[in-house]
Amino acid sequence: MYKINFFDNPILLKRSSAAINFISGNLIFHLFLLLIVAWHCLPLHGYRMFNGLDGIRHLILTKNEWEWWPISPYLNFNIFQGMANVFYGFNLNLMPIPLIQNLLRHGHVGITSSYLLYSVQYFIAVYLWARLFCFSKKFSITTAWILTVCALPFLPAAFITPEFQTVPEWIDLLFFSTLLLWCCRQLGRVNGLTTFLCLIGLLAIPYYLVVTSLYFILLVTPIIILSSCYFLIIVDTRAELITKISCYLLALMSVFLLQIFQFLYALVGYSAYNFFSSEMFNPHISFYDVSMLFKYAESHIQSWCVILSIFGAGIALKSEHGHFKKMAILHLILTTLIITLGLLFIYLIRHGWKGSEGGYYEILLWPSYVAFSLYAVYRTAAKIIQKLSTRLEEWLKVYKRTTYSKQLKFFNVGIHITLTPWANDEIFGLLMKMPKISDLNTLLLIIPLAVLLFNHAETSGISHITGGHYPGDPLYPPAETSIIALVRNTISLQQNSEFKGYAATFTPKIKETAGISWFDQAAFDYYVNTSFGNDHRLNGLWYYNIPTLNEYSHLITPPLYLIETRLLSRPIDKPIRTGVAFTVTNINVLSMLGVKFIITNDINNNAMLRKKLFIDKEHGYLYLYELANTNVGNYSPTQYISTHTARKIIALMQEKNFPFQNKVIVSDPLPSGLVPAKNAALHVSKRGVHLTATSDGISTLLLPVQYSHCLTPLFKFSHMHPQFFKLQRADLVNTLVTFSGVLDVTLTFSFGPWPHVKCRLLDIKDMQAMHISLRS
Repeated sequence: MYKINFFDNPILLKRSSAAINFISGNLIFHLFLLLIVAWHCLPLHGYRMFNGLDGIRHLILTKNEWEWWPISPYLNFNIFQGMANVFYGFNLNLMPIPLIQNLLRHGHVGITSSYLLYSVQYFIAVYLWARLFCFSKKFSITTAWILTVCALPFLPAAFITPEFQTVPEWIDLLFFSTLLLWCCRQLGRVNGLTTFLCLIGLLAIPYYLVVTSLYFILLVTPIIILSSCYFLIIVDTRAELITKISCYLLALMSVFLLQIFQFLYALVGYSAYNFFSSEMFNPHISFYDVSMLFKYAESHIQSWCVILSIFGAGIALKSEHGHFKKMAILHLILTTLIITLGLLFIYLIRHGWKGSEGGYYEILLWPSYVAFSLYAVYRTAAKIIQKLSTRLEEWLKVYKRTTYSKQLKFFNVGIHITLTPWANDEIFGLLMKMPKISDLNTLLLIIPLAVLLFNHAETSGISHITGGHYPGDPLYPPAETSIIALVRNTISLQQNSEFKGYAATFTPKIKETAGISWFDQAAFDYYVNTSFGNDHRLNGLWYYNIPTLNEYSHLITPPLYLIETRLLSRPIDKPIRTGVAFTVTNINVLSMLGVKFIITNDINNNAMLRKKLFIDKEHGYLYLYELANTNVGNYSPTQYISTHTARKIIALMQEKNFPFQNKVIVSDPLPSGLVPAKNAALHVSKRGVHLTATSDGISTLLLPVQYSHCLTPLFKFSHMHPQFFKLQRADLVNTLVTFSGVLDVTLTFSFGPWPHVKCRLLDIKDMQAMHISLRS
């Protein structure tokens, strides 16, 4: 039995009240508390960190980018996917958290430590977003706690759509987008120095977002633009309006000078989606993909969160005033716009739209949803508490001069509380000023404690997975099977190693009348992965530095997509914007593209069988075939066919025995009297591809690397520059090098904002010249 005469000590009561108020509103304290909670909880839920195909891909991408992409704001080619297409996703070498991980761990990601740092970054982002919408510090911290705990792997299951458990790099995009909006909001509202710092942020953050998030910046751009314009409408003074307009104009000028709009157009414009969207398959045609509002089947919490946020904003419109009311209007505008456009996308998807579904555009609004939902609950609870407190106050007035003694029991511990008469007025006044639940102090301290207790109970009473993945999910690192070991020993790449060819994985045995989609392929990969711990297609090969013809990217290039869909798959198959399922083993074309190994569960009598693994009775064996006469940069055609249309090029390449080793298809004529090149060798490094060869006259080399105007030749010695040297597109997708004498050149790739934009625009013009019209 413990005896507490807490209310007999007014000094203790006053100090406790002040301490609780300080702690509850102190961001630094809560960040420190978050680190403690994250350090305890995150390791318990390894299966929710970097999980699934996308999660494992990002782990491998971090490793590959560190090893093969110089730290630079400009895109480099990724030798491991799609014949050296550009790296897709995020420029992880420039993002703070992956960069720290790489510097400390030499390219190997610490999974738990990554999520710990991302938790802190997201907590701050949510806090800033809530403060941007004029919520108090305590309210913003509460919002940050709730959303961080629900969206990141603090609990055994996700209560919000689990984008962050596969791609936590989203958090960096959201953090800097919020910081950008914060800068826009504060312009002209603070002192001169702070306004100047906000201007610096307004100029620098867009460039950072473009070079790190690439394609994904388009998903937050609508909200950023609308919110920035709205800030012009709700200014308090004319001086603030002039300051904001002046700074916006400076930012817009910098965007034009850095050619950011041109870069984004070139980035998306030179993609298969822009040229062939009408023939792509997209499964995202349900209300589920529109917004969290319609994800009630996955979690009712998400739907109620959106509904309550609208209700909360409505309460703010009715009962609040000033900036908070204005920001509530902004929340309603953005929410209505996201849901309306999402529903419109559903209609457009059924009529040709193959872009990102509406749900991705609202990720930046998650803090608003939670904040206004919490506000709705808070206001409702406050009314109830107000009525109860009135009754309590009346009761205390009756008993404040009477000794009151009460024995209570909490968690089997007896507590004796005594309120004595001499405390009377002073104690009563302090009691009325004690932090209440309506001040959120109690809630702020309960959340982290509840998370810790829940995880402790879960680990103590329930057997759970701590091995880092769900059964059937991809393993990390992927297992090295006998097939992987053979391919790895033959063609895997290291810095400055010689290029030996690609691997190409084909879909399972096909039915003649049934089309194959990426999802049929993914289902087959599940069985392969379950049997061997390696999918033998994407992640399982890339982890071991095995380059593949297969690609997983929104930026698949038009020429490679055209070859893959017309020559390596059937018309009834269903490509999507991130990948093409290979169903036709065209050995001649595959050899020309640089493929050395084919992995499939179908028998092929036109290639040499090297290995086989038994999957199961339904899917049979997984076979590894090796191709002879693979183009590893040693094809040296001496004849050419000149044609300018993609249709004619594809028709020529479809010929069964087209002599790719001796004859090449080009748009521009080649010099006469070509002779075969000698001693050709192609090496790969972080700088690019290094090509050496000799010629007794003028020769050509057909490289199994995608051609682009962004390729730049760097000669080892200026005095060794060949008398004749030219790069051009050949066989629709390959790079053709024409040279004389001794060749020693490194081809580098650089594409990004100023001054490296024009080259990709020229690639788009190439496609148009081949009569592939945009959106056709």
